[in-house]
Amino acid sequence: MGDLSTRPAHIRHQRSERFAPALVAALFLTTVTSQAATENPISTSPVPHEIILPASGEMAVTTVPAGHEGLELSALYTQNGSVLVDNVDWKISDQNQALIYNKIASVVTVPLRPGEYHVEALFGSAHLEEVISVQPGTKIGMSFVMNAGALRILPCVKGIDQFGLASSSKIFALSGIEKGKLVATSNTPGEVLNVAAGSYRIESKFSAGNAVAVTDVDVRAGFTSAVNIDHIAGLAKLNVAGNDVREVKWQVIDDHGTHLPSQIGVSAEIILKPGHYIAEAKLGDQNLKTEFQIGAGRISEINLNP
Repeated sequence: MGDLSTRPAHIRHQRSERFAPALVAALFLTTVTSQAATENPISTSPVPHEIILPASGEMAVTTVPAGHEGLELSALYTQNGSVLVDNVDWKISDQNQALIYNKIASVVTVPLRPGEYHVEALFGSAHLEEVISVQPGTKIGMSFVMNAGALRILPCVKGIDQFGLASSSKIFALSGIEKGKLVATSNTPGEVLNVAAGSYRIESKFSAGNAVAVTDVDVRAGFTSAVNIDHIAGLAKLNVAGNDVREVKWQVIDDHGTHLPSQIGVSAEIILKPGHYIAEAKLGDQNLKTEFQIGAGRISEINLNP
């Protein structure tokens, strides 16, 4: 691709984007009992939203015969790194802002007529932009620096195997131009999320119940930060006895009178903060009710008989 230390200033134009910082979103949270973050060299994966950053990569220009002009694009995780980023979403638009090329790949070679082009590289929440001018008889080699890392988030309830229980994680930026904004979400425990390097707040919640936990983490470019979030919570196993019971609508109410989202099924498993609760089971015209306690790290069996 040529000497990547070449930087012809008359050809490379960089567009800056400015955004007014938003206030950090207010989160209503339970305590995080422990948060273990470990770093591993980056591995690639799909994913979410966007943070627009200035591109700071290297450019090289090679001479080619007329009719062979174009761009060769690649991306690195870090400024001084050597690992190419896989699954970059490359987009090229012409001077009329019409999208003329779009492909997800590590390296792309695109034949183009001489002219000015808007190039975007998207990888997870990292989004770089360049306006590049292709001169007659030249091919431009551009190496973008994504300055990206990754997060692997695993919500946990200490002492309880919550396998199969749905959870969600929201990631808010605590630094950079997207400070205070939601930049990624995940509904799959252990999913790897690609994000721009920086500081983040992770809000973790189990879909069934009221257990919520939060922690902050710093992500370094070129590394995956594995974050285990412990919830102070217990597991309620709700069940209605009887072979002829087919459908039950469960309603759990906390000691403040708050009705949690209802669950449908003969049985239900719900992650709850420690405290006192009421469980109501509706079977057609019949309503069953009982009170129960939830302790941290404990499993409570709640059985109702019609």
